[in-house]
Order: sequence, then structure tokens, then C-alpha cells
Amino acid sequence: MNSGSILKFPGAFKKDQPREVFLEGEGFFRVSKINSTSFIVNSKTTSTKVLGTEFNVSSYTDSDKTEIVLVEGSVGVKIKEEDTYTLITPSQKASTSHKIKDLTITNVNIEKYIAWKEGSIVFQNDQFKTIKKILERHYNVKIVNNFMELEKFRYNGNFKNDSIEKILNTIKLHTNFSFIRKGDTISINKPNKNR
Repeated sequence: MNSGSILKFPGAFKKDQPREVFLEGEGFFRVSKINSTSFIVNSKTTSTKVLGTEFNVSSYTDSDKTEIVLVEGSVGVKIKEEDTYTLITPSQKASTSHKIKDLTITNVNIEKYIAWKEGSIVFQNDQFKTIKKILERHYNVKIVNNFMELEKFRYNGNFKNDSIEKILNTIKLHTNFSFIRKGDTISINKPNKNR
């Protein structure tokens, strides 16, 4: 389970019934096959059904989308109101917007989506506004961005067990801004003119 996540499940699963859980946030699942009993991960807008596989589900309440990334095996994904599951294969991502409720399947580099399990953060052409949310969750901080122009810039990076200050200083090498940390709040400001 990634930081800020909640997994709800029964005290015991009933024999010969689907094993069903509910996820708010992000979790990586390694599901063992038990006869033909399926395992279902429900999120705000999707249900992911599997027999035995490895996959990541990201469905934070403060995000406008749910993403399911398949590492190994196969899974069926559906929007909750739908009847049929769409099958995805390894290195594919099924995503849906909580507003539009349309399922999109794309090929992805899975490293970005499961790096959190090893304490890493990977950015691949991500806008700063996305990076800001990732950093807030990962480090349990609040980032106040007073330099809105920064939101549109895109960044790449791979960080393992680095401090949030180191990550922000690395981003600063490419886009000039200043930041101040006070407790669990980080304020980002326009660049100093003296630099």
C-alpha cells in the first residue's frame, strides 16, 4: 500500500465466492490463483477482476482518475456501471476519468507506476502539477505553489530514497524558483531576481 491509502476487506473471504476488496489510494497486488475463485479490487469508479497476477491500482480520492497497470498475467477492468470487462495485458494501463467514465487502454513503462514499492519516485514527462501531488502523498507534506507558471513545465527524473528538498533542488536546476519549508508545508515562490 502506498502512503495515504486505505484498503477495506472482510475479516474472512467466503469459500467459492469472489475475494473482494475496496481501495482508496494506491496498492500493488500479487494475487495467487485459488481454484477458479476471482479476486476483485473495487475503486471509486472501476472494478478489476483477476485469477492470479501482479498489478497496480491507483485511485486516490483527490485525483480525477483511476489507473490500473498490469505487471504480469492478465486482468479484466470495467467501469462500475458497465457489465463487461476489458482485458489488458502486461505493460498496459487502463485509465478512467472520474468525470467522463470512459476506459482508455495504453502501453506504458511499468517502472514509473510501481517504483513507489521500492521507495522510488519516477517522473516521465510529467507536468509539475502532477509531480506536486506525488510529492505531497509520498512525503506527507502540503505544497503551496505561488509560482503558477511552474505548473505547465514537464520533468523527467528517477529518485530513490531522496529527500523532498533534493528533488525540488534538482527540479530547480532546470526551472528557476525558490522554496521554503516550514514544518510539513513547503511554499514555492517565483524566482529571486538576484539569481
